Amino acid sequence: MPRVVPFVVLLLSLLACRPAFADDLKLAWDPPTDAVTDGYVMFVGNAPGVYSRQLRIGKVTSHTVGGLTPGVTYYFVIRAYDAEGRLSGPSNEVTGRVAPATVPVVPPPTPAVEGCTTPDPFVVLGGGTCRDGGWLPPGMLPRRFH
Repeated sequence: MPRVVPFVVLLLSLLACRPAFADDLKLAWDPPTDAVTDGYVMFVGNAPGVYSRQLRIGKVTSHTVGGLTPGVTYYFVIRAYDAEGRLSGPSNEVTGRVAPATVPVVPPPTPAVEGCTTPDPFVVLGGGTCRDGGWLPPGMLPRRFH
């Protein structure tokens, strides 16, 4: 009877479950201490214990999963395999989520004052004075000609 390899349950400790790119998560785990692990398979799903993707990732202890939808929670487990392809039990399940993209908030432009066709460029200094279609800096008075 073939010996079932006693794999140590992997610690999918998420030494990283962090974004690598906008729609990626990078996961890392501690390897078992046995000498028979030949590689790993990662299982990915959208619900606890339900995995829709299976990724054979080889004998590495981290992997970046791409093509994820921002705002969706993903569930991951790792299983080790030996040279005959026998799988270990699953690691602890962990979750990860790609953050939704944020749009920078741009303040609205300062409204133009009657007579001036452009916004006040001196608004951060307290506001300028509109004169003859142009702006004077704060405190500057227009010349008066008699």
